[in-house]
Amino acid sequence: MEKIKTYYIETMRKLIAIRETELFISKKYEEGFFRCPVHLAIGHEAVPSAIFSLYEENRFAFSYHRSHHHFLACGASPEELLYELAGLSKGCCHGHGGSHHLRNEKVGFLGSTPIISGTIPVAVGYSHGLKLKNIRGRVFVFSGDTIAEEGLFHESLNAASLYQLPITFVIEDNGLSCFTPSRDRQGHSGYEFIARSFNIPYFSVDGSSIENCLSNLIEHKDLTDKNLGPTMIHATVFRPYEHCGYQIEDTVDWRNISENWPKLDPLHNADAEFSNTKYCDDKTRLEFSKMAQETINRCNEALKVIKKELRS
Repeated sequence: MEKIKTYYIETMRKLIAIRETELFISKKYEEGFFRCPVHLAIGHEAVPSAIFSLYEENRFAFSYHRSHHHFLACGASPEELLYELAGLSKGCCHGHGGSHHLRNEKVGFLGSTPIISGTIPVAVGYSHGLKLKNIRGRVFVFSGDTIAEEGLFHESLNAASLYQLPITFVIEDNGLSCFTPSRDRQGHSGYEFIARSFNIPYFSVDGSSIENCLSNLIEHKDLTDKNLGPTMIHATVFRPYEHCGYQIEDTVDWRNISENWPKLDPLHNADAEFSNTKYCDDKTRLEFSKMAQETINRCNEALKVIKKELRS
């Protein structure tokens, strides 16, 4: 429990900053200042927040189309994300990339792309480069659960296993590809089976619980501190918002949004974890509230800049 407590507060800080930024985008999207499609990460934030609280140095990240949370969890600012969505030159990719193409090399976030499996072989190649140059570090490459349907994923797992590369494949599994559930798309025996097939250590985490994420990821770090080979993390998460859009997806009856949200919301569940295990005191809770408001204030100030530049 002490180890979890050490990282819990930093994980919460990251999660809150991500959540408030994503909610801000959702609330302001209709005003037309964010000029690209968005894939919001609300409900997915706990996993990268925990990972990058544990791995602060010599770690590198690659991502997929739903990447805001990875970008921010690595340490990028809300402003550079918002400017990018608005198409401003102040954005992380000078306004050319939008929501799908984010990059900030200074914080170790090396790129995202909307192409399914697009960054997987790139990340494997980067990790191979680290090994060839004897640079101690670890690459984290994030994807959705649809990745199992791509041949490049299996080829990349094979290469990572064969050459024992310092890479972790993180699958954020919300059970959907757009609107199609996994049961209608996939015939494999599960991600653990896939990982074991390539002799890759496998970890499972519950993305609705910070405590569970940290408990399992601490074990992951203990392993990777000793063993520089590949690993796989399979994280179950819940996506209450549209696949691509800014609204809660409450028009699809079979998804049962009201039954699962906020029950599967890691931020909502943190309240119970605070009470039951005393990960933080009242002073820290107040700090979280202030931090949430500070993030909102920063987003509002960024929006003022966006409005001014787009109207000039």
